[in-house]
Amino acid sequence: MAILNHLRFALLICGLSAAALAQYEQAAITGTIRDPEGHAIPDAQIQIQHAGTGLIRTTVTTNAGVFFLNGFPLGDYTFVVSHAGFREVRFTSIRLAVGQTRTIDVTLNLAERSENVFVTAQLREVDQASAVVGTRMEHEQVSELPLNGRNWASMLPLIAGAVDPGTSDQRSVRFAGHGRDDNNFTLDGVDARNPFALQKPQFRLNQFGGSLGGPVTKNKTFVFVAFEAFRRWPQRKHHETG
Repeated sequence: MAILNHLRFALLICGLSAAALAQYEQAAITGTIRDPEGHAIPDAQIQIQHAGTGLIRTTVTTNAGVFFLNGFPLGDYTFVVSHAGFREVRFTSIRLAVGQTRTIDVTLNLAERSENVFVTAQLREVDQASAVVGTRMEHEQVSELPLNGRNWASMLPLIAGAVDPGTSDQRSVRFAGHGRDDNNFTLDGVDARNPFALQKPQFRLNQFGGSLGGPVTKNKTFVFVAFEAFRRWPQRKHHETG
């Protein structure tokens, strides 16, 4: 019986951990809907649609004009709010990130006739539902920035609150005055490849750098040039300077 009780407790802990992890890996949207005078609008219709899959989630606001929906997969969404007697408002390209709770407060204007308002401007990125300090790295940044060796850790100093002593990796960067033992990194999709591929893609690294400088004055011109190249291909490693 004691072993059975321990097993039940372990399964309960695993279930709670899995639920907490799944919740963190998804996102949520909340907000308040008001009229032009600032009064809450109850029973306003909220519709949120995933741009990639077409998944639609709906809800209505409470008597306080508040709504909340969670469990959204990461991606871009379209947000629509409507109510009888008011103009419909639509926001497009709302980006949801890992663990984010996005706050969208909307003021509905009165409509004398059937009118729709399409809002395409980008919403402010300030998270009003959480005090967490963080930074979201977009795919374009990872692809276009000159990362040394394509190492994702080279982007850690760009995060708010990061303290970088100069090495710019996960073994040295600290955050908000905490020690390195307080850091926790979770990777998803790093170095992913087609599991059905017959061969692993070959690793190739080409890294080049150079410098040019010197004072240019009358009868005293001094210029220096430096060049360095590092190439790493399968079965070959080459380093040259000049």
